[in-house]
Amino acid sequence: MRKQFTGTAAVGSTRIKESLGLGASAADLATVLELHPTLKPFAYTGVTVARPGAGEFDGVQLRIPSQSAAVRDRSWLATLSADELSPIEAMAVGVDPHWCDLTASTSPDGDLLVDISWSNIPARQRDEVALTYLSHGATWEFEDRGIPLTITPSIPQRPASGSASAISRDPVGHGRRG
Repeated sequence: MRKQFTGTAAVGSTRIKESLGLGASAADLATVLELHPTLKPFAYTGVTVARPGAGEFDGVQLRIPSQSAAVRDRSWLATLSADELSPIEAMAVGVDPHWCDLTASTSPDGDLLVDISWSNIPARQRDEVALTYLSHGATWEFEDRGIPLTITPSIPQRPASGSASAISRDPVGHGRRG
């Protein structure tokens, strides 16, 4: 499960970055992480994204609560630990390969704190990410296929009760239902 998480995490970050026309700054990384679907909804995951500094490459910190509903439900976030951060690294590297210096610690209340810093040496692409990019889903795009066909279902109309077509009259003129 963690390998799938790693592959899709990178693809998601790259697609968010490209669709918004973002760069490689810490602010751009924070924006991508705030929008990344695996970290949302925040009410469920409890994840917080913070920028400890105001500089262009001062880094980003993620806080992943150990007791969030997402962790209790054994979602992808439950696969993370201070020793296993490959999905978080993949998210950061999806923005720029230099966002690969990660350090992790555990807060007194058990939350995972991940500091993402800029490295002078770019990360190489992980095998899980390369494999994910081989799939057609990783490169899927909306495309204009022209005006869609309108499909209007034809529903047969029933005559209303009491209408002339629903009543057959006998020769004497007494109305009888037919």
